[in-house]
Amino acid sequence: MMGRAALLPLILFAASAATDPLYKSMREATLADSLVIENIVLKRDAGVLTLKTGALAFTAPAMGRDTIAVFVGEGEFTLTAQSPIDRNYMASLTGQESVNEQFDRALFCFTDDTGKEIRASAKTPANDPKLADALRDYRKHLRSRLESPRSLLVAMLTGESTDNLEADVLTGLYNPHAPGFFSAYLHGRKHSDLRFHVRPRGAFPGMMDTPEEVAVINLDPQGNQEGIWYLSHLGGEITSHTASSDQNNRTVEADAYKIATTIARNFLMPVPLYADFDGRIVRLGAVNMLGSSTSKEIDVTLPKRPKRVMVNYWHDVLEAL
Repeated sequence: MMGRAALLPLILFAASAATDPLYKSMREATLADSLVIENIVLKRDAGVLTLKTGALAFTAPAMGRDTIAVFVGEGEFTLTAQSPIDRNYMASLTGQESVNEQFDRALFCFTDDTGKEIRASAKTPANDPKLADALRDYRKHLRSRLESPRSLLVAMLTGESTDNLEADVLTGLYNPHAPGFFSAYLHGRKHSDLRFHVRPRGAFPGMMDTPEEVAVINLDPQGNQEGIWYLSHLGGEITSHTASSDQNNRTVEADAYKIATTIARNFLMPVPLYADFDGRIVRLGAVNMLGSSTSKEIDVTLPKRPKRVMVNYWHDVLEAL
């Protein structure tokens, strides 16, 4: 594949992340510095996170920068939608035009100056064993891939294209001129999986083709308030009237693709054949494709000439080895 990678360097984690020593160390990093927290306020676009009291710990720095932190204690998250349309939409989902959530645990992932901001206000070392437990639980939860998602939103956020926090961080670290992002995963008292993102490359990179950079998501397949509560452009874009639905936040835009595949000689794939008789779809049978070879001709007696003959009409190709 050829793209504008010379202008916008990008790490293709699908193929190479597992061999990147920094990526592996981040995936396995334990907590390093732990600090006592008291009344630290993090303002990110329309959202405000207040860490009232508790403890916070950073994982080991990556390329000399703090990128992941876990918090236990008392916190509050508030967000006021910036347009009447967004406020009305939020009210239709939650009954409120703004977010006000108390939380007792949080995971922060960032490439902006969040680490510096927290360290400037928190100086006293902390020793809270709950921090390590919280980090372990968050990693297990966010790295889970469900075979049977219980909602469309769960499928979107836990599918193959879901977040890889360490990969997201490294994309920023290896592109030092790119604007930093901030993500918060909150265990709220009313909503146990509330997520807040401020991502200049798009709130859902790799998952949704959306130009908006700010999002609040409530993941709760058993509740009636699950959904994307807020999806908007950055406040600066809104006030300057530069927000646009045509905005392209992709890091790389490919000019051309070249795909090379190798099919094992023992790969056996029954391919179903269907015929359309005036709107009635009838399965005629299946042909076995072995490796990359074509099948032998088959003879089928038909009652009349079909409008069309189709392969894999119901997407029901089966595989056997």
